[in-house]
Amino acid sequence: YIVNPPKYLRPGMKYTFSCRKSEDLQGIILWNVVGEDAGSINKFGTYTAPMRQGVFEVQAVLEGTELSATVYVVVRE
Repeated sequence: YIVNPPKYLRPGMKYTFSCRKSEDLQGIILWNVVGEDAGSINKFGTYTAPMRQGVFEVQAVLEGTELSATVYVVVRE
């Protein structure tokens, strides 16, 4: 699961997500932002909100599996 996601971010703000998985699961967490102009996220989970308001989907996927967690980020002024 994704730990402690923000309630909202302002346009252009950065936030670093973290993900917890059970100890029996091995592998790297891959971060992804769904949709066009929905901001960006790096391999360390640092998300940069887009310069527009809206609700955007951030995913964490366990590499090599179909296991994933999703949160929605509200970007507003």
